[in-house]
Amino acid sequence: MNVTLWSFIGVESASVAAGVVKNPKRNVPIATIGGVLIAAVCYVLSTTAIMGMIPNAALRVSASPFGDAARMALGDTAGAIVSFCAAAGCLGSLGGWTLLAGQTAKAAADDGLFPPIFARVNKAGTPVAGLLIVGVLMTIFQFSSMSPNAAKEFGLVSSVSVIFTLVPYLYTCAALLLLGHGHFGKARPLYLLITFVAFVYCIWAVIGSGAKEVMWSFVTLMVITALYALNYNRIHKNPYPLDAPVKQD
Repeated sequence: MNVTLWSFIGVESASVAAGVVKNPKRNVPIATIGGVLIAAVCYVLSTTAIMGMIPNAALRVSASPFGDAARMALGDTAGAIVSFCAAAGCLGSLGGWTLLAGQTAKAAADDGLFPPIFARVNKAGTPVAGLLIVGVLMTIFQFSSMSPNAAKEFGLVSSVSVIFTLVPYLYTCAALLLLGHGHFGKARPLYLLITFVAFVYCIWAVIGSGAKEVMWSFVTLMVITALYALNYNRIHKNPYPLDAPVKQD
């Protein structure tokens, strides 16, 4: 379950870079929906082709399925080239994720949720300090999760990442019900159905994660909640309003 969801993580991040995208109102939805569809088609076609070429027993222990498939079809040279291209694609994806993480931290800092250092930019508008901090934190996390078994390490990192991604998904479902109340019209049953399915899927995905991953994710969320409260008090000097709003007749 987590591996499947992990494969699609990132397509929703087009909204994070909305501040540096031309015509975001048009292009962000296109990138989000189009990214999901293109990724789904590529995953289905590539995995179907590989499963048809490589026996299941060999596929389970393969370290480079695409390279093995190319090696079977076109020879050892083709297999090496495909493996190199796959590694280059991973490095490109890592670079893109690093840049995106810097923009995410900057957006949070602009809203007062992260320390101001993440909002600092150079003359080109790049959050250099945020990128360096995010890069260091990513490196520390990677070293702390190192395992002699690469598959085990990947499973740990992907599971934790998926759990953290599901949290804003759950908030989005709740926001859809709250902000859209009274605005759905005749389409209200459809939106309620979609939201219910999304809620069930998110909860199911969390349950499908390992107990260790869920525990550490929950502990991290608790720490983040405490840091948010401290940061809120630092930014807002006035006392938090405790009086409930009174409805005027």
